[in-house]
Amino acid sequence: MVETRSAMAMAPVTCGELVQGFLGGRDFLITSPIELHSKVSIKLSPEWEDVRVESDRNYGKTSKAVSLLLRTLGAKHLGARMWVDSPVPRSKGLASSTADLAAALHACADALGQTLPPHLVARIAADIEPSDALFYPGSVIYDHIRGEVLEFLGSPPPLAFVIIDTGGEVDTLGFDRERARAHARASQAQMLRAVDLVRQGFRRQVPVLVAEGATLSARLHQEVLHKPWLEELLRATRELGVLGVNCGHSGTVLGLMFDPTRHEGTAIAQRAEEITGPGRLLGIHRLISGGTRLVRCSREGLSRPQELSLDTMGEPLTRIPVQGGVALEYEQGPERRRVFVLPDGNQSVNPPELLEGLIEVHPPPVLREGDTWEMTVSKLSEADGGVQYLPRASVPGVSPVPRLLPKALFEAAFALQGDVYVRRVRIVRLGAGQVTYEAQDGSLTVLAVPLFLSAFQRVVLSEASNNNVVSLPGVQDRRPPGDRT
Repeated sequence: MVETRSAMAMAPVTCGELVQGFLGGRDFLITSPIELHSKVSIKLSPEWEDVRVESDRNYGKTSKAVSLLLRTLGAKHLGARMWVDSPVPRSKGLASSTADLAAALHACADALGQTLPPHLVARIAADIEPSDALFYPGSVIYDHIRGEVLEFLGSPPPLAFVIIDTGGEVDTLGFDRERARAHARASQAQMLRAVDLVRQGFRRQVPVLVAEGATLSARLHQEVLHKPWLEELLRATRELGVLGVNCGHSGTVLGLMFDPTRHEGTAIAQRAEEITGPGRLLGIHRLISGGTRLVRCSREGLSRPQELSLDTMGEPLTRIPVQGGVALEYEQGPERRRVFVLPDGNQSVNPPELLEGLIEVHPPPVLREGDTWEMTVSKLSEADGGVQYLPRASVPGVSPVPRLLPKALFEAAFALQGDVYVRRVRIVRLGAGQVTYEAQDGSLTVLAVPLFLSAFQRVVLSEASNNNVVSLPGVQDRRPPGDRT
């Protein structure tokens, strides 16, 4: 009897993008995943000669992606049958195709007993078409043409969307990208401002900053792909708690943004329908951290203790590579506490790998408490009392986009060394995938490891100086903790 392997996974769709444009010579978008998912179940068998989705609808991109993954993972002798469960309308700017593709890839890898790092999904998706990066945890700034992360932003502040369809359809491949790039080049200062507002909103967990940046991007894009009712909806819903609006930059959706901890979306949705007419509302959904998740885990490649954990703890979110096998990641309780079941059956609350597969680095950088790291930046320009600068990432595959600071804060944070500017900090604590570092004024900042690595590089110092921040002339960090990068 031929063994059939199976698994099921899901991936979030998006409400358009928070920001999209062209900056620092790169196409980019900022992901906007929502709590609405595409689910894909898969069966693999050597008896099948092809890969296909069992549906009347065309899922050619998903089938092609799974075929590429099977070849990549050395399983091209297997065929596949897939079933897609998605409530999402197509060609609206909700990243429905990317969600189907990402869920199918996660399920395929799990059916083989293998892990699926997001950078591999990104590579396969980029080979097929420009794609969102909803398969990365948190939100990211992402080059959707090349399939490369530009910056990790982390988990979002509390935000939700009343999603409105303005009508029609937009084909991703048919979108006039050159016109959009030309418009973005002519609006670089405003584009940079939009990105910086969203970045600060994430870092400081302030919803109104994210909404302000998204609104600026949506308004800039009106000359590229006009959305009817945008300004009218904003004016009519401000009093109901709407903070701003985002859009599908190559789609038809608008998202009226509000803080769900302070307002409900029902009144906003009713007012929006009064303006746009019935049938335009696509739902009310929260902004969430991205990332694919398992719905039904394969037992392929698991240890016996881990198989037992499936019976007692239910389905894990994903599997993570560790020495001697894989770790299963779970979320438990209303606080969604993370628990990892190791190959020997022991449980840990600490991630087995700090990078958690987000970045393709060989070998991964060593993080140790007491070590000094530095942010090295190039000063790009000065205008209106502000400084535009570009950090140099410490790992390949991460290419930060330009940033903006008031001139006084920039001069207080960075010291000139040759033709670059440098700021040094000391790591004081590591744990749960986060870095706590100390600035020169003694203040502490906590960042997720990928965020830290996207901006800082390790400084090799003598042992005598390794336990202290190395002072640079004129460098004092006077910014509040939430504003530091």
